[in-house]
Amino acid sequence: MISPGKLLAEGWRHVEAFRVRSKESRESAEVLHGRQLQRGKTRERRGREIQDRIGRILYEDWDPLGLRNVAPSDEYDSYVGGVYRLLASGASCGQVAEHLAELERGPLGYSEATAAGNMAVAGKLCELDVRL
Repeated sequence: MISPGKLLAEGWRHVEAFRVRSKESRESAEVLHGRQLQRGKTRERRGREIQDRIGRILYEDWDPLGLRNVAPSDEYDSYVGGVYRLLASGASCGQVAEHLAELERGPLGYSEATAAGNMAVAGKLCELDVRL
């Protein structure tokens, strides 16, 4: 028969071993969570960088309203998301050029806009690496 004192000591040893394993698991989880947070921050930073590049091309190269150096550089930022989605989905340069022409014909009111007139800008956009 095991004495109550030995049983108690043995029980505490198991509790202490559990506590150590739990602490190690918690620390491992915190490291993993930290990496995920870091990865998330890196993706977020990369996403902003891609959006900035698309916005810059739209403002400096596309600029259908002729507002470069007159209006703020974020003038066409409302179109960045649509362009990004096209690029990320693997759209061709022709599809991107057509999208820009549709924006010109629709919200911007230029009824004679064509995809052919936007091919140079679409080419620049298609050269961007949009992977996160």
